[in-house]
Amino acid sequence: MYESFSMQDSNNEGITSLKVEKDQAFQANIADSIADALIATDLDYRILLWNAAAERLYGWTEKDVLGKDVHLILSTTFPDANNEEWQDHLRTRGYWQGEVNQQCKDGRQVSVLTSVSYIKDKTGTSIGTVASNRDITEWKRAQLHLQENDRSEEAEQRKDEFISVASHELRTPVTALKGYTQLLQRAFERQGMQKHAAILARMDGQLDRLTKLITDLLDTSKMQMGKVAYIKAPFDFNSWVADMITNLQTASPHTITLTGTASRKVMGDKDRLEQVLINLITNAIKFSPKAERVDIKIVSEQDTVTVHVRDYGIGIPKEHHHKIFDRFFRASYANNNFPGMGIGLYISHEIVQAHNGNIWVKSTPKRGSTFFVSLPFAQD
Repeated sequence: MYESFSMQDSNNEGITSLKVEKDQAFQANIADSIADALIATDLDYRILLWNAAAERLYGWTEKDVLGKDVHLILSTTFPDANNEEWQDHLRTRGYWQGEVNQQCKDGRQVSVLTSVSYIKDKTGTSIGTVASNRDITEWKRAQLHLQENDRSEEAEQRKDEFISVASHELRTPVTALKGYTQLLQRAFERQGMQKHAAILARMDGQLDRLTKLITDLLDTSKMQMGKVAYIKAPFDFNSWVADMITNLQTASPHTITLTGTASRKVMGDKDRLEQVLINLITNAIKFSPKAERVDIKIVSEQDTVTVHVRDYGIGIPKEHHHKIFDRFFRASYANNNFPGMGIGLYISHEIVQAHNGNIWVKSTPKRGSTFFVSLPFAQD
């Protein structure tokens, strides 16, 4: 009888071991199917994960790098930040996204769009980092070529076509990457590997940011070519703003206050106008990291309603007030400290203009900014 139990236990152990091996192989295949280079490290920056895309991009194999300090493998420079700035952003906000230049094994220099975030355990303690790196070298070269010919109408058209094509091309692999990430996350959760599932959840969040960036680029291209469709209808402005603030407040470190009301309904495309208000509020939060609140005020006039979005952050120099709604405009103070591509305010401006409205700013450096959006009421 004891012998039969022993044999049964042995068989169960063998089945479990085989299942774990299959699961590990399945997970490894998923990581290697991802188009972006994935690099995970511990808090001492020793490399724990180096997928097949990382091998293709940089030239080192997984065997070459595992356990080694990532800084000794990848020589990295920051065109828009310094080493202390990006690490401070990672430390205080839990993630950093931006552009870096890195040297490959064969000496080539590549431009990389990277998203770095902390890996945390169940208690919220940081235990490592994970980076998703995309090679944008050819994109940068094409962008530079377009910038050199920026004054010509033909170059502007090529830029718009390039942005449209590049955004469409990026959307497909990002969608696939998001699917792989969620699939792998569920696999970890089924096995009770919550720490690993949490890593994938963080990666999924970074993919959401990348998806928004691609959507914004597509919107920019469509607006330049006059291909944006607006579905306008009268709507209750007060409940619309209140619901939006409620949703944003759940994930915001700032307190978002709301005062004032609109006296009538507004005619417009709610989804497009929501892009405007969300962009202004998230910018107010982003550019006031040391403040605790963002104030929203609704003011009704005879024929229009105006929304004020006020922050208590870094402010904007007066010489930049007339430029900040230009496509791809990035002030030097923002480039060094806050990630972004300078298209959010351009998109907001174009949407407001399409609604026969106005958008403008009043700001003083170190005292904060107030953005105003004025829209006409719906006709009775």
